[in-house]
Amino acid sequence: MDLRDIKTWALIFSFAAMLLIAASYFVKTKGEFLVLQGSGIVFLMSSYLCNGQYFAMVGLGIGLARCIIFYLYERQEKEAPIVWCYVLCALSLAAYGVINFGVFKTAQPADILYLIGLVLYMFIFRIRNIKTVRFLILIPTALWIAYNVWAASPIFAVISYCFEMLANIIAILRYDVFGKEKNE
Repeated sequence: MDLRDIKTWALIFSFAAMLLIAASYFVKTKGEFLVLQGSGIVFLMSSYLCNGQYFAMVGLGIGLARCIIFYLYERQEKEAPIVWCYVLCALSLAAYGVINFGVFKTAQPADILYLIGLVLYMFIFRIRNIKTVRFLILIPTALWIAYNVWAASPIFAVISYCFEMLANIIAILRYDVFGKEKNE
């Protein structure tokens, strides 16, 4: 492994992102969840930067904004106004449209799974109860696994979402099913 090679750094950043996102399911508060999710997104953006996937960074930037906005409300122990979900969804759908219809012209039927998952993430991240978040995030994660399989994405994408889902399931079992400390 040559640390002078940009592709090596892309791989390192991808693994760091995957670990941070998986770790986010093993925390007890929504604030910690958002910090780890946001940190994972930063590392994933770094990976995409190393790989020259600049347009993919647009969606990740919106995802990072989602984590920051909801974290700021979480710190105040307030529920974020639902308007943020609509604003972030509109930005995400607009970015998708411009990039996939306008720039690359790569829109495909499988993208509907991706878009449904994206919208679900926006609304799930607004929920303050970490237990509910863990359970509901299974749905968009499953949609993104299905999307990546249907769209014949690189195997690493499929594996990373499977790893994330497995981490979430283990966290659900640990904290919400068999754990002594039930999260509220």
